[in-house]
Amino acid sequence: MQFTAYEGGTLYIEEYIAESGYDRKTALEKLKKLGEKGALTCPFCKEFLRLKARESEKRKTHFFHLSGKACMLSQAHDTYNQQTTRESEKHSIIKDVIYNELKTQERIKEGLNVEYGVEAKAEEKWKHYPDILVRYKGEESAISILTNVSANKDAGLVKLIQKRNQYFKDKGLETIWFVEEMEMTLDMKRHVLHLWEAEVDLCTETTEDKKWKELLSGLQSDHSLFDIFGYHKKSVNISLEVRSLYYVYSTDERIEFSVHRFILDEKTHPFRAFALNKGYRMSLSTALLVKEEIVLSDAVEEERLRREFVQAFHRRKEEFEEGMQAVAASQAEELEQVEVICDVPKKMDYSMLKDKLWERLGMTQPQQMRLWNQYVLRGFGNLDKIWELAQTVETFEELELLLRRKK
Repeated sequence: MQFTAYEGGTLYIEEYIAESGYDRKTALEKLKKLGEKGALTCPFCKEFLRLKARESEKRKTHFFHLSGKACMLSQAHDTYNQQTTRESEKHSIIKDVIYNELKTQERIKEGLNVEYGVEAKAEEKWKHYPDILVRYKGEESAISILTNVSANKDAGLVKLIQKRNQYFKDKGLETIWFVEEMEMTLDMKRHVLHLWEAEVDLCTETTEDKKWKELLSGLQSDHSLFDIFGYHKKSVNISLEVRSLYYVYSTDERIEFSVHRFILDEKTHPFRAFALNKGYRMSLSTALLVKEEIVLSDAVEEERLRREFVQAFHRRKEEFEEGMQAVAASQAEELEQVEVICDVPKKMDYSMLKDKLWERLGMTQPQQMRLWNQYVLRGFGNLDKIWELAQTVETFEELELLLRRKK
């Protein structure tokens, strides 16, 4: 253990050394003497503690039970402290604020029980502990807060999160993750949300996500949702499975949550998703309200965002179709000019090429537009060569790669 009960308060080893005014060796000797005189006790079982010190090794310096048998709660705290070593200083602050908000509801909501995870499950000697455990109507939910994510920490963190998620799932817990908002990277102009792999593993499907999926499935169009919104998708086939991430934003004055809903696109590095909207922030009381479950959303705001999305969809769809018609008219005009200028007829005209590419590669209307605008009109006028390349690939995406190399 790194802390002990002392004179009506809690004493932490490193804080004591820093505030003592002594050098490290002398401060540790003072702490040892306090333990020998019975001044240090376990905050949980009240047994006497002693200090085991390694002057040059902080991790091996700790308090231990005099009997040699640590109580279960102190063992659980040791496990939890190792688990949270990687977190930033804000982690414990955010955890305590969430705990206090839920604890307030516990006083007025019958059947609601809120505990720190390490204290709730200490006797069961878990391998991993959630930050907070919520019990309500026979269901248990685990709340965990993630801070201090960066490129060099992401890979190891992914394995840790996967282990913890699976462990909590095996224990029958629904797990809610809050991620420090400084990790959120959103480009709403392009409707793209860039993600760490850790964030991909933490996204969940909630009741509100299912409502969004139902909405998207009901929107009628001959064109891809992603093409209509100008999203540069990477995957060939993307399902309309909506997922969400919850970010926590803290200042000296308050803590708020934000929710972001999206459709995952790339599930390998670099990870990205189609953002349905820019998300919105909620107060603690709104996000952590416990009804049948922890709400984690603002129902009024969600309905407003869905209405706005439908309006934007129809507006963008109309603009997209008008643009396609304009391009088609431009193509026809360009072809007429080519026929007039060229004395020698080409072996293959554009209409013939379109039909062949549709039959061979299933070329869509948006793909046809890109072929005309980005390749044919920009110097790759040898239609026979395009068809020759098309016969060496299996998808239009592969054909585009070849055309880029030839430009």
